[in-house]
Amino acid sequence: MIPYGRSAGVDPGEQVRRAVVKKDVAVDAESGDNRERILDAARRRFTAQGYTGTTIRQIAADVGVDLALVHYFFGTKDALFVAAMELPLNPATTASEMIAEARTGDFGVRLVRRLLDIWQDAASQNPMLAMVRSAATHDEAARMLREFFADVVVGPVVASLEMDEPELRVSLASSQITGLAFVRHVIQLEPLASADPDTVAAWVGPTIQRYLTAPVPNP
Repeated sequence: MIPYGRSAGVDPGEQVRRAVVKKDVAVDAESGDNRERILDAARRRFTAQGYTGTTIRQIAADVGVDLALVHYFFGTKDALFVAAMELPLNPATTASEMIAEARTGDFGVRLVRRLLDIWQDAASQNPMLAMVRSAATHDEAARMLREFFADVVVGPVVASLEMDEPELRVSLASSQITGLAFVRHVIQLEPLASADPDTVAAWVGPTIQRYLTAPVPNP
């Protein structure tokens, strides 16, 4: 018979250790800034190492908290990744702004310039770049990237234009944007990696514009 209060296969010393950890986690969880500190550390790790190269243990060590506290707040690494990669754009305003601009001739240029500013902004921890870096090896990151373009950046604009082949247009524009992010910031291929943002936008923007608004070409 197992003595009352003791788990099968767990010695008393381990039970005490678990009880202490549980108590410490409960205390740490009451500190309002611990969750944000974990998110900040996760963004840095995911941005620098991608999804596969990052562990919850590393993030906990960066913050100086018990591993159990990270699990307490987020449960799994997937859930932490989703929370940490919060978009650096406000979907409620970004889509409406871009829809209003979409029929202007330089919309593609302005869209690319806006994205370049976001990718370059150190304060944002470049969460979009972390998604691009991780999408090649992790299904959740790939799904997030697809939904980001479909729901926030390109999809609403294409829908507002009421052009034919809307899904193909979203895919083509998204491929151009993700390719630019990957080559400029992940591979860092020169001279594109260090090119002036206005120059890059002037080259890439018209292609985005053509994907969104040009008639479907005849095969």
